[in-house]
Amino acid sequence: MLSSCANEPAPVEANLPVITAPDGFEVNMIYSPTAHGQGSWVSLAADNKGRLIASDQYGRIYRVTVNEDEVEVDSIELAVGSAQGLLWTNNGLYVSVNARPDSLNPGSGLYRLTDSDNDDSLDKIEKLISLEGEGEHGPHSIIQGPDGKSLYLIAGNHTRVPETFGSVLNGNWKDDQLFPAIKDPRGHANDILPPGGWIARSDDQGNSWKVIASGFRNAYDIAFNHLGDLFTYDS
Repeated sequence: MLSSCANEPAPVEANLPVITAPDGFEVNMIYSPTAHGQGSWVSLAADNKGRLIASDQYGRIYRVTVNEDEVEVDSIELAVGSAQGLLWTNNGLYVSVNARPDSLNPGSGLYRLTDSDNDDSLDKIEKLISLEGEGEHGPHSIIQGPDGKSLYLIAGNHTRVPETFGSVLNGNWKDDQLFPAIKDPRGHANDILPPGGWIARSDDQGNSWKVIASGFRNAYDIAFNHLGDLFTYDS
């Protein structure tokens, strides 16, 4: 089910960022979620019809249709949101939720939204995995692999690796430094131990997962180059 939120042009804001474009290119602001009271959009994907799917960090998921002379934004009226990762594949929307359970969210985890009656409206929620962790270092982006089938999910170091996950890594890390670790004097993340942030892969549309890399602090997104090499940037 979808409910229309706005379709008028974005208002002009006084403090717009300065964007430099190459000769022959032009940059126009087509929509401002903040100006329409829709929070801060932190993840973006395209559905099977070329429309954009975006999520407010602390709120709903929206579907954005960009026409020649207007932008139509509809909220997806399902009890799921606060997504820091979105991916449309396998005739559904994969949603990486980063939030504690509340009236809008069933809690951190990976969900799949589908259209059960083919009326062009997402109306079914399927929970694939539960994740323990939320906030700025919680679950983040989800992308598709170069093979067009596998899924890759990344999470920050406040997100525990589920016991059901397999791993290509040996889990034999310990705090066995020659010298004692220097903890944050303010206490931040002092109880966070290895493996830290991680990347996991699924080869069956998100039903089972295997950790392929770890040791990150709080990497947010991942991407492949044309050779199939996987990259991330730790913050």
